[in-house]
Amino acid sequence: MKQLAQYQDGRLELQDVPAPQPPPGGILVRTTCSVISPGTEKMKVEQARMSLLQKARARPDQVRKVLDTARTLGWKAAYEKVRNRLESPTPLGYSAAGVVVAVDPLNNRFKVGDRVACGGAECAFHAELIAVPDLLAAAIPESVADWQAAYTTLASISLQSVRQAEPRLGDRVLVIGQGLVGLLATRLLASSGARVMAVDFDPRRLQVATTMGAEQTVNPAAGSIVEHALDWTQGAGVDAVLICVGGKGASTADTAIASLRDRGIMVIVGIHDAELAWKTAYMKDIQVRYSRSYGPGRYDPSYEWGGVDYPIGHVRWTENRNFEACLHLMKSGGLDLAPLTTRQAHFADAITVYNELMQPGNTDIGVVLEYASGSSGFQPEECPAGVPPALHKAGKMPDLHSSGKMPELRKRPELRNMPELRAFIPFNPNTKTDKTRRNLPHWEQEGVTQFVTFRQADALPQEVLAQWSRDEEAWLVQHPRPWSAETEHLYDDFFHERKEQSLDQGYGSCLLADPEVSVIVRNAMHHFDGERYILDDYVIMPNHVHVLIKPLPGHDLSSIMHSWKSFTSREIKKRHSLGEAPFWQAERFDHALRSEAILELKREYIRQNPVKSGLRSGFVWGSGIGVVGRSSSGFQPEECPAVVPPALHEAGKMPELHSSGNMPEPQPSGKMPEPQPSGKMPELRKMPELHVIGAGNFARTMLLPHLAGEMTFASVINGTGLSAEHVKQKFGFRRADTQAEEVFTAPGEAVLIATRHHLHAPLVLRGLAANQHLFVEKPLCLTETELSEIDRAMQTTQGSVMVGFNRRFAPATTTVKQLLKSVPGPRCLAYHVFAGPLPKDHWYANESESGGRILGEGCHFFDFFCHLIDSPAISVSAQAIGRSGLTDSVMAQVAFADGSNAQLIYTAGGDYAFPKETWRVFANGLVAECENFQKLTLFRKRKRETLSHRSKGHAEEMAAWRDFLGGKAPHPLPYAASHKSMLLTFAALRSIRENKSLAL
Repeated sequence: MKQLAQYQDGRLELQDVPAPQPPPGGILVRTTCSVISPGTEKMKVEQARMSLLQKARARPDQVRKVLDTARTLGWKAAYEKVRNRLESPTPLGYSAAGVVVAVDPLNNRFKVGDRVACGGAECAFHAELIAVPDLLAAAIPESVADWQAAYTTLASISLQSVRQAEPRLGDRVLVIGQGLVGLLATRLLASSGARVMAVDFDPRRLQVATTMGAEQTVNPAAGSIVEHALDWTQGAGVDAVLICVGGKGASTADTAIASLRDRGIMVIVGIHDAELAWKTAYMKDIQVRYSRSYGPGRYDPSYEWGGVDYPIGHVRWTENRNFEACLHLMKSGGLDLAPLTTRQAHFADAITVYNELMQPGNTDIGVVLEYASGSSGFQPEECPAGVPPALHKAGKMPDLHSSGKMPELRKRPELRNMPELRAFIPFNPNTKTDKTRRNLPHWEQEGVTQFVTFRQADALPQEVLAQWSRDEEAWLVQHPRPWSAETEHLYDDFFHERKEQSLDQGYGSCLLADPEVSVIVRNAMHHFDGERYILDDYVIMPNHVHVLIKPLPGHDLSSIMHSWKSFTSREIKKRHSLGEAPFWQAERFDHALRSEAILELKREYIRQNPVKSGLRSGFVWGSGIGVVGRSSSGFQPEECPAVVPPALHEAGKMPELHSSGNMPEPQPSGKMPEPQPSGKMPELRKMPELHVIGAGNFARTMLLPHLAGEMTFASVINGTGLSAEHVKQKFGFRRADTQAEEVFTAPGEAVLIATRHHLHAPLVLRGLAANQHLFVEKPLCLTETELSEIDRAMQTTQGSVMVGFNRRFAPATTTVKQLLKSVPGPRCLAYHVFAGPLPKDHWYANESESGGRILGEGCHFFDFFCHLIDSPAISVSAQAIGRSGLTDSVMAQVAFADGSNAQLIYTAGGDYAFPKETWRVFANGLVAECENFQKLTLFRKRKRETLSHRSKGHAEEMAAWRDFLGGKAPHPLPYAASHKSMLLTFAALRSIRENKSLAL
């Protein structure tokens, strides 16, 4: 299906994503209409287009989170988390209508074929299919058209604000702001019998406000709002004010307060950060009320997603009942939406519509997107290079998929049968040659194939360039100009070989190893293949590109290269928020080919370049239409992977070599190595394919990067199709889906489970039944009953389970564990965790999903005790800290059979200047103290030694699991060890509930 996606640099895309499934108790809806809210959604796009500095200023709370992550995990991990957030697409839309096409068995309100209005920024997206929980949908009356019903959510926002104002018949209400929500509020107030004064700077909106029932209109540019309000009310002041504009500051609130009567009501609607003048507000004794979205139930997960309705006797108007009230007003004629609807457009043109909404002076109010029945109407085969027709313009490069997706390249079968265009023409020294020179010579003849190398600006250090300059000066002394053709080519050959050796050292940022960057370069090279040039073989290396290209008549190599570099530089800089420094080196190296033999040598060079450089990943092989010679075999792109997912590497370093640290064995001359889908060379071990269930930010940041390039990524499953498709393209999965049935069909394959905690045990049991190798993030399960079920499954399965207890794999842990082997006697271990207060809306606060903080996160530390002390636990005593029944803070004491003891203090109270995690081990002749797994201090023989580390164990645990899957090592965390850690965690929770020490 198609869905509108927004990226944090402001780009919008219509993407093909997997269809969602009905949520528990909910429905699946085929969208027929959705409404764009120019205020809210335009604001989202504007915020996305802010610079990083502007974003930081706008969201200081997010900056604090980044700083906290850097403090606990290091700056590299913090950078990766931010980068993943910025590059991840987000949905747009929250008000839609459509037809039910599937119903969850727990739902008894709807049936297939029902027409429904849907709301919610978490589900009612601009998409062909939407999955909606029960209480965020309402049946559409027969006489209400779908385009009208699509306004229901927006109308409910206005209705709730009107309810907050409590207007009575004849009350006078001032509505500041006549955008979509303000105009709807004006209409609803007028329908309730209130008298409305509408305020806006836009004369057209004021005209519409009159149509919607406003008695008076005021343009602040033409007169004082306060004076008009007092004149209208004979000096008494209005009964209520609705602030329906965004922004912040004191000005709007001051105007509202000055316009109100004594004991009037001011209602703040939407995102307006008001500053109140205390004395004026106090002396008038006004009431300030905030209208929270669609009504009671909003932002309450148990209501919206759990289906737990509020009793009507206690809450008369919930958000669902507000939906129904708005639909009834549409049916009765009390809510006429025609004057608001300034534009209707097809969903396929959504990006064009959004771009036009962003233009200064745009006067659209309500914009309805219409979806074709059963199809979006978007025909990708009509769009070159996968570019939507509204965006493609002749002579311009396509917009690129931010996720790194390789769009289908244009098929040009007619060119494959046009030998006069594709024929190889050798360079002829006796034919007219266009010669130009900067630092390097460039010789061009019409129709001659060129071997071109271009590189990142930081691909070579300044000292290397300086040495080249000195060597060139020496060369020029020995070979004064003018040069013969032979001397020219001797110069090229001499310096070219040295350049290639230097480039393959992997200097600089090596951004081309990022698949999202390499896809930009690849798409740009393919875009005019067959129109301006014939593209032959190429390889995109981590910091440079080699390509064979034949310019077609009317086009020269310089203009082609300028087009590639300028376009790709702009896109890459946007994607990585780079500064103004050049991305590409201005110069290129090009060599006009003199024979078909040299053509084949250059092709072979391209194919072997990653092999000779020792790369397993971080490069892309490919070919375009291809030059044809009498003996040319051609290198067809289907013989090699379209994208080779890169192994992550530190800036300035080349991606890792083969595990042995040696270069791969040379391939027989003239043969291309068989690349695996992951980009791995064939002599390495074969791995099972990897399936991933749950692809949130944690999996994308902390787990998958350490498996990329090492395994074949088969399928990624996520609850939202947009996220699943993004992860598929980012990491090179073959398939993205929203349901996991197909994952559990192939014995022996690997499955990584990173869902919310309540799904862990059911998915583990399915994987074990399919004899698969599982990695499941902690906790393994949420109940002892589930643990017993997994115990039984382990007795019969041929699969395995590894739990994501990463801290036992951290380098700091490994160092201390090794030291303790030589230290006799019991140990004393103290582990302090300052977790910080848990927000009420955090999913960890929903114990049915998370198991609670102590089970969901505390199991990490109980496992750490078991691992480091390595002796059976014999008793545990745990007490909750703080309010009764609140288990987000705990103290626990664990005794072990060898006399060792471990203490855990896990607390929500503290100060963020203190490290999140600190632990100390006391043993005979040794004290080890660790802070956030980054700073390890050892006290031995009256000396103090401090070691620095950068990993909390995620990379190491993934490497260990990978080695097990490949048959190189035994299982790194046998089930018995994980089972012991989970039993200890459950015992600690029982000790808290029963308020006593428990023997194990």
